[in-house]
Amino acid sequence: FNVLIISKEESALKKAEKIENYYGFAEPISGKELEENGYIDDNNYIERAINEFKASNNLSIKEIKYKLYSKGIKNTLIDEYISNNIDFFEEYEQKSAYKIVHKKRNTMEDDEIKVYLLKKGYNDDCIKKALE
Repeated sequence: FNVLIISKEESALKKAEKIENYYGFAEPISGKELEENGYIDDNNYIERAINEFKASNNLSIKEIKYKLYSKGIKNTLIDEYISNNIDFFEEYEQKSAYKIVHKKRNTMEDDEIKVYLLKKGYNDDCIKKALE
């Protein structure tokens, strides 16, 4: 017999695509339909993903947004979640920048570290504080 396995670590969009492909529906199933019927919840997915990101402690807010977006989460949901938890994210980003600076100081000059952090999406104020 055939079994469709849907991971908790998938967004609404990814789950809808998986179900549609598996069952071969003539009409596509929207993530909204699945969400309304309680099969999926992108807000819960964002929460679980953020908890995983906390463990690495080396991501900028921009990198977190990109990772969530690449999983099929809508920008509006990502922005709403981050703005509702902005204090946490700013503190997290500052700690991440400090951790990276501390690690890179042995092999890189401060100017090189600054460029590295800018490329990763950290803002100037965060970088300045981390380099102090």
